[in-house]
Amino acid sequence: MNLETPFYPRVIHVIVRPRDLIEPALRSKVGQPADRAVMAIAMTLMHLYGNPHDRTEERIATIAPLFEILLDQEPARASEDMRTLWQYVVDVFEPGSTVRERLVAAVGPRAREVYLDIVEERRTEAAAPRGSS
Repeated sequence: MNLETPFYPRVIHVIVRPRDLIEPALRSKVGQPADRAVMAIAMTLMHLYGNPHDRTEERIATIAPLFEILLDQEPARASEDMRTLWQYVVDVFEPGSTVRERLVAAVGPRAREVYLDIVEERRTEAAAPRGSS
């Protein structure tokens, strides 16, 4: 089949619901555990962002232990993964939101420390006068 004809679209849109990828990521034996954990956390957070009714303590509790798996990686990679996920949380969930509060309460101290560092960095950036770095 030639997809370059006028009868076929050149762009194919694939709709993927994040929740549909969470269980396969957790059950899979392919790849490193930290890679699967990043995917499951990211997909869960995206699902929670778009589905406020699913922001339950049980759902959040399923991803909290996965943060510890991230910390078991090589330190530079663990830091990058952890910071990326927490930055997403800080960017899309308001302070005091169910997701932020429950997730921060559920993760271990090392993961919580990265979250607190990001919150402090954002606070410092917001307080800095414009044009200064």
